[in-house]
Amino acid sequence: SNSDFANGLPGFNCLDQPSTIRSYENSATCGNGFIEGNETCDCAGYSDCSTAPAPWTDPCCGTSCQLKAGANCSLQQACCVEEGGTCVPSPASANRVCRAKGL
Repeated sequence: SNSDFANGLPGFNCLDQPSTIRSYENSATCGNGFIEGNETCDCAGYSDCSTAPAPWTDPCCGTSCQLKAGANCSLQQACCVEEGGTCVPSPASANRVCRAKGL
């Protein structure tokens, strides 16, 4: 049985305990490196997003996980480029696929 198995292995008594899996799908946490909820960017908690290591380097992202004033997009988005000290959508001439055809 499961109980015999768990009791027979030292340090594995957790196998006989009920699971305590928590759901995080509705929580947004600024600074965890994932854009979620109302965030427009997220540079993983670095104090200066413009000097954060890749892939979180984003001069247009503030530490509150919102775009800085004047920024139109985040470099964490596929179709955003840095231009003139701010972030703007990629021009059509960039030959970059920004979304699937038909969307």
